[in-house]
Amino acid sequence: MTPEQSALIEAIKVAGGQSELARKLTEISTKPVKQQQVWNWLHREKKPPAKQASAIESITGIPKERLRPDVFQNATAPAA
Repeated sequence: MTPEQSALIEAIKVAGGQSELARKLTEISTKPVKQQQVWNWLHREKKPPAKQASAIESITGIPKERLRPDVFQNATAPAA
C-alpha cells in the first residue's frame, strides 16, 4: 500500500465511506463525483486526482500534501 492510499483510506473513513466522500465532493465540486470514482482512486490509480486533493482536505482535514505529495510540497518543511 502506498502512502497516498493510506491517506485516502483515512479520508474515506473520516468522510463516512466512499459514497459519502463522493457525495460531499459533489456538493463542493462543479462535476459530480461517484462512489466508483473514489474506488478507482483507491484501488486502480492508488491516489486521488490532484484537482480533488484540496477538496478532500477541506472535507476531511487530511492534508493534500499526504494525498498527493508528488504535486503538493509540504509547506511546513524547511527549505534546503
